[in-house]
Amino acid sequence: MSMHVFRYLISDVLLVIFLILLFFGIWGMFRFKTSFGRILNSSKIDSVAAIFLMLALIIRANSLGITLKLMVILIFYLLTNPVVNQLIAFSAKKHLNDQTIYGKGGHE
Repeated sequence: MSMHVFRYLISDVLLVIFLILLFFGIWGMFRFKTSFGRILNSSKIDSVAAIFLMLALIIRANSLGITLKLMVILIFYLLTNPVVNQLIAFSAKKHLNDQTIYGKGGHE
């Protein structure tokens, strides 16, 4: 097996893992009833799925320039995603009432 085929095989496995994580992330958005559960789900699953997607694309890239650009995008995403999710959660806590945030039955 040549190195080129091996690279694409590893990349395909990472892409399948990305798709599985994406499926569970979408399923979790419907499963969780509270705003904070959905924020937690989106922040964790999206970060891990983005890592697998970028790693698959980095392995598949043919040039050093594309690889470096993908690494910069991944680092930027991993630095900004937690901050954005924290701001969304803070805004939800500040502006929504408890029934909207925690669902109809109170705290879950």
